[in-house]
Amino acid sequence: MVGIGASAGGLEALEEFPAQVPPASGLADLVVQHLDPTQKAMLAQLLQRATPMPVREATERLRIAPHAVYVIPPNRALTLTGGMLHLTAPEQPRGLRRPIDELFESIASEQQEHAVGVVLSGMGADGTVGLKAIKATGGLALAQAPESAQFDSMPRSALAAGCVDIVCAPGEMLAQSDMRNLLNSTDIATLFLDNELNVRHFTEKARKIIALRDSDIGRPLGDLTSQLEYADLQADVQEMLRTLVVSEKQIHSRDGHWYAVRVMPYRTHDDVIQGAVITFVDITATKELEARLRAGG
Repeated sequence: MVGIGASAGGLEALEEFPAQVPPASGLADLVVQHLDPTQKAMLAQLLQRATPMPVREATERLRIAPHAVYVIPPNRALTLTGGMLHLTAPEQPRGLRRPIDELFESIASEQQEHAVGVVLSGMGADGTVGLKAIKATGGLALAQAPESAQFDSMPRSALAAGCVDIVCAPGEMLAQSDMRNLLNSTDIATLFLDNELNVRHFTEKARKIIALRDSDIGRPLGDLTSQLEYADLQADVQEMLRTLVVSEKQIHSRDGHWYAVRVMPYRTHDDVIQGAVITFVDITATKELEARLRAGG
């Protein structure tokens, strides 16, 4: 989970960061920019031009999916709770608000050592307190190099606080070794297919959901066995490749677990479709909580 904060002069930097994220990295980007509450929201549309990942404006109780970008709407505070987005009305008057700190602090609480915070161009010091929280939980803190920022107050504030691990231009952040290691260690079960629905790659965690072996590379999806009660998986992948519309379903498995299964296109950096990506996020705890609340309601 990557929290990204920017203010004045931050749009160009915001466009550069998600553009670097490899296809199907499994990362989700949560973007906060200081916005004029009276203006129409355009940030999602602007960022969509820069990345093949789906970009959408955050809504209340929206569940986070991997390999996607979520942006704050105007005149709202954005936090992460229980794997879902939470929106509230700002408590402070404009000019005293710190929406970046609030997001970063919630990510630190939820993600612990897997949290990542990025402070980009902007005036003031918003983001510094949040980066401190991320560092305190063992997460990774990044700041834009001040000389590359149109407005350098926010990055300089974070640097002065001594809570930044990586300092560089936005276009170089994912080239840093620490960020490469983070991408490589993302703990999400993912299955990669080519356009003929043959297995091209999978993450280690996917072996626990689908009976996968190294020798399965090149095998058709239809030949694989799994614990999932999902007879329409192959049909859903074919439909997604036909329409390029992302499919999301909650699927039960025979071992008692629940998974949020997301089927999306595998896009290259040139925006060429070269197959499909299927991610499996364990939501068993959430489903059990919902069941208890219904039973007690």
